[in-house]
Amino acid sequence: MTLLGASEWLIAANEPEAAVPVFRDGLETLLSVQDRVNLAIALAAGAAISAGRGDAELAGKLWGAVEFVSEREPRPTTTQNLRHYSPYVEPVHGAAFDRGHAVGRTLSLEEAVRYALSVLD
Repeated sequence: MTLLGASEWLIAANEPEAAVPVFRDGLETLLSVQDRVNLAIALAAGAAISAGRGDAELAGKLWGAVEFVSEREPRPTTTQNLRHYSPYVEPVHGAAFDRGHAVGRTLSLEEAVRYALSVLD
C-alpha cells in the first residue's frame, strides 16, 4: 500500500473527513523526501478530499497546481491520476473552483503542498 493508499480508499468510500489525517501524514512524508512524482499525485488526492468536504476553492487551487505541474513536468502517472480523481472533483466546478484553479496554476509544486498542509486539518 502506498503512503496515501488509505486516504485513497477513504476518498472512494466518500469519507473525506477520515481521509484528511492519513493524507496529511503521507503528504508530509513525501515532502520530507522531495518525492516530486508522488507529491503531484498526492495533490490530486487532496483536491478530491477538498471537493468531498465541499471546499470548491481549495479543490480548484490544488487541481490547478497539479495541472500546472503536469504541463511543466509531464509524467504518465500524473496524467493517470488526474483522470482518476476528476470524477471526485467535477461536482464542485463553478466560480469558487475557478478562482482557486487560477491561483493554483501560479504555484510551484512545493508551494501547493505547503499550502495544502497549512489548510487541510
